[in-house]
Amino acid sequence: MEMILDNHQLWRWNLDLWVWMFGFALGLFIKPIAGNIEAPQILKYWIHFDFVASWILALPFFLIFLSCFPSIYDKNDNYILYKDSGPFDCVPTAYIGLKDGPFISPIKTNIYPFFGTAETYLTINKEMGYFAVTTDKENGSVWVHPLDSIKYARFAPEIGLLIDNLFQYNPLTGQMTSGSFTLPSPFATVSYRQGCTIHYDCRNPNVDVLIDYYNADDTRTPAKDCVQIRYHGPDHQYLNFSLPKDSVPWMSPAEVRRFIINLNRRTEK
Repeated sequence: MEMILDNHQLWRWNLDLWVWMFGFALGLFIKPIAGNIEAPQILKYWIHFDFVASWILALPFFLIFLSCFPSIYDKNDNYILYKDSGPFDCVPTAYIGLKDGPFISPIKTNIYPFFGTAETYLTINKEMGYFAVTTDKENGSVWVHPLDSIKYARFAPEIGLLIDNLFQYNPLTGQMTSGSFTLPSPFATVSYRQGCTIHYDCRNPNVDVLIDYYNADDTRTPAKDCVQIRYHGPDHQYLNFSLPKDSVPWMSPAEVRRFIINLNRRTEK
């Protein structure tokens, strides 16, 4: 059943899990049921072997393997938000999938890092061509990305306002928060990690900027009074410099966009 799935595709209704469960139940209960039934000796040996193997494998299956099965966080219309990585994945990733017969087929956009909670919500807006994922206020994570790039660009002012409102409500400053937004114009991605980094990634023009904030209360990074900027610009430009912390406050996606525009102008001089 797993071999016929494409990458990150799932069986709906946990069909593969139910096949496993049926196999273990068959192995555990066929021996007492078939105890008084006349059968060839080789079949009896196989029933004994299957019974012992089922007992040995059932415990690790229920303790370990079940935690690796996909977790579905929310559903909206025919769209499903799910995570199919196991507990040992260092950067958990979530996917938006579409119901496809007995399968859930992922669409192109994925969400990482994704630390979902019981209060994780998926919003689908087909008219403006976007989806939004939000978690509870305490963990404070939010993602907004396109489902339909043409519609997403057409409704750029409305989506820009939506992104700004979501960020104002939850500025992603906590150490357990993460999130990312696709700016409608240009189609650049602004990602936030743990209240200490902002990553701006744009393909046209090709600009990649990492803004690293050093927090004196954060033991993961050294205490400094500056913000580290790593800039990869067009024509393979590369700059690595620091700016005073007061001059680069924590920025919303719109503010990050303006910061990058000014940064591009400075590097062109």
